Amino acid sequence: MAKQKITPLDAWIRESTGLREISGQSLGEYHFRKLGEIVDYAKTKSRFYRARFAGFGEMEKLSDFQALPFTTPLDVLNGSNDFLCVPPDEISRIVTLRTSGTTGKGKRIFFTREDQELTVDFFECGMSTFTARGDRTLIFLPGETPGGVGDLLKRGLGRLGAHSDVYGPISDHSDSKRIFLEYSPDVVVGLPSQMFRLSAETAGGISPKSVLLASDNMPRDLCDAIRRNWKCEVFTHYGLTETGLGGAVTCAADAGYHMRENDLYFEIVDPEYGRPVPDGEYGEIVITTLNHRGMPLIRYRTGDASRILTQECECGSALRRLEGISGRINEPLQLRSGQNISIKTLDDILYGSPGVLSFSAYLADDAKNGGETLVISITQADRNAAMPAIPELDGLPVKVVLKKGEQDFFTTGVAKRRIEDRRKTPPPA
Repeated sequence: MAKQKITPLDAWIRESTGLREISGQSLGEYHFRKLGEIVDYAKTKSRFYRARFAGFGEMEKLSDFQALPFTTPLDVLNGSNDFLCVPPDEISRIVTLRTSGTTGKGKRIFFTREDQELTVDFFECGMSTFTARGDRTLIFLPGETPGGVGDLLKRGLGRLGAHSDVYGPISDHSDSKRIFLEYSPDVVVGLPSQMFRLSAETAGGISPKSVLLASDNMPRDLCDAIRRNWKCEVFTHYGLTETGLGGAVTCAADAGYHMRENDLYFEIVDPEYGRPVPDGEYGEIVITTLNHRGMPLIRYRTGDASRILTQECECGSALRRLEGISGRINEPLQLRSGQNISIKTLDDILYGSPGVLSFSAYLADDAKNGGETLVISITQADRNAAMPAIPELDGLPVKVVLKKGEQDFFTTGVAKRRIEDRRKTPPPA
């Protein structure tokens, strides 16, 4: 196979870190130095980390860092203000994250203007992988407020000399299709399930040259379908609000995410025991923000499952790569049988089924038979077609009922799609 063009992240990270070359050794030395600096900074400035790291001495080796306790989403939920390392008037952006379906308080994540500029820098570099000066980019991600992901993307694209318009997440599919056809973009950015449907509804007409998918599960069949529908290249991005949105992005080789190693430190740990696992083994992604000054997060458990790939990328980059996210550690719903069911499993089945544009699902009690029923609402390209035959659903460990209808899950780009649990009686612990 011909060697792909190397990811632009290599040169950007080399320049931003001041390293003469990017290698495992040089990045390891850089990370160890930055980890020591951010731990010292947080212990001095943050009430939370001053208390959490009390009793831990100076870092002399990486294992000293790995001995530090984790930061969890619950920690942030219970005391976001205690994480602050700067006066409140230096915070320029606050994002509140709520779990889908809840109305209580959410996690609050704070950013200074400088923290957000780091993300703009990453977006400028990452988007240059497939975006050129003068390209027209249409962004189907939130961007109605300054500092939102769409706004930061637009700023990064502006530095590249590209034109961009932020539409926002799709709720009206007819309107989004109209805007897409009128704008005729060279590059499209959006949520995987929404871009899948848009590509299916506009196939054979206007086609962008590149698509970036972000913020949700990205099954291979879905990505391949977008490639076929639009005859375009498909790139994917991994990031969290907690990391400042930017995290890692694929290159033209499409063989894993090149990580934002200058600003973030990635670990993979055993989700049960918390011990770091060797490269190549699956576990939970744990992230430390190296350069955030408003609200640094140290050994933050993301709940996402993946692994660090061990082979060099076909593009020739020396950066480590993260494999595509294999799911959420705690996302699968437990059935009363003791088995599990997850949205990723449904994605892998349904996005490979002809005629399916979108779907949503919920798990309910089966009052008649005393069991459980998985109800899946499917939107089809042909609204008059009969319900599709999808034999793979018969292999699921739960009774499945298919029905027609628009998906009833809408995401703002922060909440990820999931199977809604409507059972009145939870499964035994």
